[in-house]
Amino acid sequence: MRFFERIMNKLILAKMAKGGQISLCVIKENSKKPKTLNHDLLFRLLKDNANTEYGKKYGFGEITTLEEFKARVPFSTYDDYAPYIERMIDNDEKDLITAYPIVHYAVSSGSVGVPKRIPVSRETLDHYNLNSSNRYFAHADEAYRAAHLARPVQRGLYRRGRLHRPHRAHARVPGS
Repeated sequence: MRFFERIMNKLILAKMAKGGQISLCVIKENSKKPKTLNHDLLFRLLKDNANTEYGKKYGFGEITTLEEFKARVPFSTYDDYAPYIERMIDNDEKDLITAYPIVHYAVSSGSVGVPKRIPVSRETLDHYNLNSSNRYFAHADEAYRAAHLARPVQRGLYRRGRLHRPHRAHARVPGS
């Protein structure tokens, strides 16, 4: 049974490491075209949020160029969104600043003032979790192998809870 578990763990780890490597390749490729990706993201967000209260206020559905976006949508800060967020929290109102369903509200540390509540959608959470876990596993295979190579060395260093260094018996161990 233990042999089967080891094989399955290695297969699963290899699959996750492959996913991580693919994710890193995508990041590398995407870093070559940031302007295009940002443009595409902006217009997807405008389209998806055109029917929100905020989107209707600034005509998201009619914006077709970056210049139009800059002309129609003013520079904003958290304070501009706070009344909408309060309504979302207090009255459970939907489609105010985002069409995406909100799964929870993150709270900032308040390091530059009062802590702020930030709506987090399922889409944002899924995107973050997928990308961060994929990047985490990108080098998992090498880390796993390194840990297993180090294990015999680690076992040899400690005996009965004490540091054991036969090759340097004359060396003084700090704190002894």
